[in-house]
Amino acid sequence: MARPIVHKPIFLYTYCTNMEKILKHPAIVTGVIVVITLFLGLQIPKVQLDNNNLRFLPERHEAKIIAMLDIAYTHIRHGDFLLYNKTAI
Repeated sequence: MARPIVHKPIFLYTYCTNMEKILKHPAIVTGVIVVITLFLGLQIPKVQLDNNNLRFLPERHEAKIIAMLDIAYTHIRHGDFLLYNKTAI
């Protein structure tokens, strides 16, 4: 009995031949990886983390109002500024 002929899909064949060409030059592959790693490593000092999620909320969102009131209460408690009513003056 004859074995059935199995055809590889064309994209898989192209992928395999390209990978074989690339893997024949391990020094170039290693060099490219080192260059990419160095470039990304040099960007680390420029990273700035900002975990203030309130900036993404709308102005009248309940959580934002409560957070702003909490900040104001903290300042009042520590005596950082004085609140007054302009109409009473």
